[in-house]
Amino acid sequence: TLTASTEAGRRYGLLSLAQMLHGAFAEAKFLFPARGQITDAPRYGWRGCHLDVSRHFWSFEQVCRVVDLLAWHKFNLFHWHLTDDEGWRAEILAFPALTQAGAHRGDDLVGMLPQLGDGPARSGGFYTQDQMRAVVAHAGGLGIEVMPEIETPGHAACVMAALPFLVDPDEPPLSYFPVQGYPNNSWNPAIPETFTVLETIIDELSLIFPSRYFHIGGDEVARNAWLESPKARVLMQREGLSGTFELQSWFLTRIKAMLSQRDKVLVGWNEVAHGGGVPPEDTLLMAWESPEVGIELAKQGYD
Repeated sequence: TLTASTEAGRRYGLLSLAQMLHGAFAEAKFLFPARGQITDAPRYGWRGCHLDVSRHFWSFEQVCRVVDLLAWHKFNLFHWHLTDDEGWRAEILAFPALTQAGAHRGDDLVGMLPQLGDGPARSGGFYTQDQMRAVVAHAGGLGIEVMPEIETPGHAACVMAALPFLVDPDEPPLSYFPVQGYPNNSWNPAIPETFTVLETIIDELSLIFPSRYFHIGGDEVARNAWLESPKARVLMQREGLSGTFELQSWFLTRIKAMLSQRDKVLVGWNEVAHGGGVPPEDTLLMAWESPEVGIELAKQGYD
């Protein structure tokens, strides 16, 4: 007899039953219990898995298989890391160059570096909007919420290569290098088109991903980013900002306002708190650097 108070609980109960049956068939030593009672409930409300499809592209079929495996292990959130320096994987109808030019790399592409074993040959790929909707529907049927991630303001070398109008033409092309070595790889807060492009991207993805959570990255911006951009220096003087991280905080606060208008919660890596940080209300941060960072962010009021 299987009882549950919610549809999700019923699903997890059936999974427990399936796992026991799987064990009974897979191992001769396993005996299905003739009697007994199992009382089970989730220990954590957020049981997520993060998949980076930018550094190494995973096919649509592979992503769906990952979702199946998450469901088998009773995960309930799929964190889909769709963009990074190495590739832009989400079709954006308003800016087809993001996937035409930004979804592939190799030695034949000037300025783009093969990484993590993909080799020198041209490689990559992207997901159409119909494919992303299909992943969301497939995951939803298994009780899994899908949270998209697009990296801002750093980790955007593929964006700068695909949309060169987002680059300050007077900024030296090798003015800063983040830890991965991609030069000038960040969205520039002083380019007005930066925010119109991002707003369009957020709108298109919001129609595909109903989750309230929208991950905007926010990690590993070079400590001297934008400091040699004349447009950025004018903006910093006008807004009374000092240094890269205060400018980053100003940038992310604008992005948070865009998301709030669309009833989305800003999710980001722990560096979102740098430079003063965005307001803690409706901001969820992930402490990837250490547990101690997470404790400190919680003390500051961040979820």
